[in-house]
Amino acid sequence: MGCWNIFCFICGNPCHSLSNDYIDHIKEDYYAEKINPNYTSYSKNIIKKIKSSKTIINDLNNLNKTAKWMDKCSILKINNTVIHSLKETSCNIEFCNSKTCITHIGGYVGKEDCPDCGIFIHTDCWKFIKKNYKIELNFSMLPKLESNDLYKNFDINYGDIEKYWKQDFNFCELLLDNKKYLCSSPLKNDKNIVQIKKNIAKLKLKYDPKRIGPLVSATFFNEGDIKIGKNKYFWIKKNNKWIQINEKPIKIKININDKKKIKNNLNTC
Repeated sequence: MGCWNIFCFICGNPCHSLSNDYIDHIKEDYYAEKINPNYTSYSKNIIKKIKSSKTIINDLNNLNKTAKWMDKCSILKINNTVIHSLKETSCNIEFCNSKTCITHIGGYVGKEDCPDCGIFIHTDCWKFIKKNYKIELNFSMLPKLESNDLYKNFDINYGDIEKYWKQDFNFCELLLDNKKYLCSSPLKNDKNIVQIKKNIAKLKLKYDPKRIGPLVSATFFNEGDIKIGKNKYFWIKKNNKWIQINEKPIKIKININDKKKIKNNLNTC
């Protein structure tokens, strides 16, 4: 299948702005005398719309400038650390800065495949949540991961923007539909902020400094599921609520045959 786009679970936009290759490809089709006969019917219809637009190339160049905020990415790591100042560098799943590279969980990569991975989020989206909800979002606050959808981490209806979710995000069709506002940063408080707030509401994020149990709502989990609470105790879901198990997790040391010692942290929830 090759590379595929992934999308921020807050705003629904991709993990990067428009690439020069993307714009060049649109230009080739725009200025070509004939539409490539090998294109699918869907692609041919899009190319016809592109050719009928007098402003599409200029619109793409302008969007490329205003969408640069998408290039600033963060990762909510499984260990609850948050890494900022990252940029997508490889096939939409690897994010790097000068110090580290982290893989995004989603599509074909799961927690069991990459214990040091995390969930991608735009840095602007993370800042928006911190500013407006007083929450420094981390992995432990998130619902169970959605494993049956290539594009989604969580079972959320993201509204109009889902129409443009393809293997490569369809910026061009979005512009042809006059939906440029969907690509605005949440910090701009544009028209798309209504949908973004709906997305956040579905995550049931709450700021409660006195909370000692798991930071994520029990409604996302099955009866009998266990999570680690903010107080470092185990909690089990019973009757749609988190109930504390009064047995604190412990750390043990295990000697391996090669005489190297490692710490095996049993906090796997």
